[in-house]
Amino acid sequence: MTEKEDQSDLLTSVLEQPAAFEKSQRLARVGHAMNDVRQGCWTASDMLWDMLGLPPQKKPVVYESRREKKLLGPYYDEIIRMRRACIESRTVQTHELHAHNARTGKPAIFRLEFHPELDDERYVKSFFLIFSDVTHQRRLENRLHNERATLARAQQVARVGHFFHDLSDHTITGSEMLWEILGIDPEHGPATYDDAARLLFDKETLDTSLARREYLLSTGKDIKYEIKLPRADTGETRYFRVQIHPEKNRDGDIYRFFGVVADITEQKLLEEELRYQQELSQKAQEVGRVGHFYNDYEKKSLFWSDTVYDIFGIEEHAPHLLGTDRLRPALMPGEAEKFEAEGRRAVEMGDTSFSYTFHGKRPNDGRIIFVQSSCTIEYVDGRVKAILGFLQDITERVEAQNTREKLEAALQEAQKSEALNYFAGGMAHELSNMLQPAISFGTLAKSAASKGDSQAAEKQIGEALNAISRATDLTRKALQFVRNSPVSGQSISLVPALEEARSILRASSGNIRWDLNAELYGVCVHAETTGLVQILLNLVRNAIEASSSNERVEIAAVKYAVTEETLWQEHDLAPGKYIKVCVRDFGPGIPSDIAEDIFNPMFTTKSGGMGTGLGLPVSKGLAERWGGALVLNGDIQDGAEFWLLLPITD
Repeated sequence: MTEKEDQSDLLTSVLEQPAAFEKSQRLARVGHAMNDVRQGCWTASDMLWDMLGLPPQKKPVVYESRREKKLLGPYYDEIIRMRRACIESRTVQTHELHAHNARTGKPAIFRLEFHPELDDERYVKSFFLIFSDVTHQRRLENRLHNERATLARAQQVARVGHFFHDLSDHTITGSEMLWEILGIDPEHGPATYDDAARLLFDKETLDTSLARREYLLSTGKDIKYEIKLPRADTGETRYFRVQIHPEKNRDGDIYRFFGVVADITEQKLLEEELRYQQELSQKAQEVGRVGHFYNDYEKKSLFWSDTVYDIFGIEEHAPHLLGTDRLRPALMPGEAEKFEAEGRRAVEMGDTSFSYTFHGKRPNDGRIIFVQSSCTIEYVDGRVKAILGFLQDITERVEAQNTREKLEAALQEAQKSEALNYFAGGMAHELSNMLQPAISFGTLAKSAASKGDSQAAEKQIGEALNAISRATDLTRKALQFVRNSPVSGQSISLVPALEEARSILRASSGNIRWDLNAELYGVCVHAETTGLVQILLNLVRNAIEASSSNERVEIAAVKYAVTEETLWQEHDLAPGKYIKVCVRDFGPGIPSDIAEDIFNPMFTTKSGGMGTGLGLPVSKGLAERWGGALVLNGDIQDGAEFWLLLPITD
């Protein structure tokens, strides 16, 4: 009996049991149709019409009739095409039809199978149509496909792969992502465990892997571990986290392992970097004497780093105490309350940070300390959640600052004394010149009085008094210069200050030419009169000593604009409007090889112990304290020129 005859007998036997056949079609969601090609019509089972949502058709439907077209509707052309293809090819034809149930409107997918029956001359005399509802199957397939795609994408993003290790033949089946993170071509991945071991493991790693396999087989429990392996393609060392689960059959025997492998190289590198940064931070805190604390008000907890205890000299840690209570043994009276008041003020103002400098005495060694705190306030819903604070021991800095200020004051006094010694002789000469006319006029007045010439005597006495007044004014200005005066600077009128300097400098040299532009009248600068006189006196003295006795010294003052593009960036000057006071001599000038050293303390070009090297450094320091600068103009060909820059005030 042929296969075709077997199928025909099977079909006949099924059709002879219509009830069973109908039930099986309902359960399997399968309908059928019989097509008589010679008669040009077909009939379908009730189940086929039900799946289409159409009422059952008991009468045969004629091929390509209006009734057939109406029944099949939008699917008419597809079914006609499949029917013709089956008749022409005389072979089984399959097709999927995407349709909608006419009764419910729900989408459905049907699988159509056209099975032709041939006559003796091998022409199609009829064919049997199987109409299967595969909607649910396709949905499951799509869902499975999407889940596989999602899993593959998730593995790709997370750099995670998986594998199955069959214990019966030791075959390995891995995902594409597994081979990718291991540096293995998926097309030529290892087929067995031994192949993978030869490709990736050294002897030590192989022994460890075999020991893990024995543990899995003996305990049946999952294992997790981290392993370091070289990529098969580049040899680059990578870190992986592996989790293996033993799977059992119905008899409870382990028949294969399921494993998940994650590439954690980036994570490990970040962990190592974080560990390094933490160690570096801890070392920096110890070296820089910096500690920190975190006061969490919601959890009512407070953390102090060990460096904080070390800074304050508190040997007994007291984690049960909160806030500044831990520091009270090391703080001066009232310091804790001042710190807390500063914090409350910041909260009331809505600030996110505040700072405070503690003044204390270490209980372990009695050393006086200064500790600067910088605190950040964290808010949640308008309430203070926590305060993060950094504490730095600035004792050495404060002590150094105090020492520096004392040295600066001593340096200024020493330099001022040197300046006074220099112009004392010139001032004595100037006073002598002023008082000599007074003596002469007094003698003449006495002679005129003895002769009874009261008018001449009165005139001579007036001239003598004028000479004495000029000497008194010079003395007053000199005393004002030598008295201790503040050097922090204030807004002063420029021209009167220069005039006062002019009268004092006249005692040092008579060959000084002044050039004061008319636009300077009414201009105010940030400076201090006594300090300004001191700077000009230093510059003029240097100019006179560098020149011959008959050469002049020129002093000029003009307005000057400082922009960010100018060379004044080198001298930390803020862009703005300044007064430039130029002091120039016509001596030999300053050699370029020492130009950078002239502002260094104790540097001098004078021989025989004549100079202290304090004049220019002190003058430069005064100018910078006022927000200005003192600079050597390097573009002058003959002589030397210094520029004193003073900021103009409103």
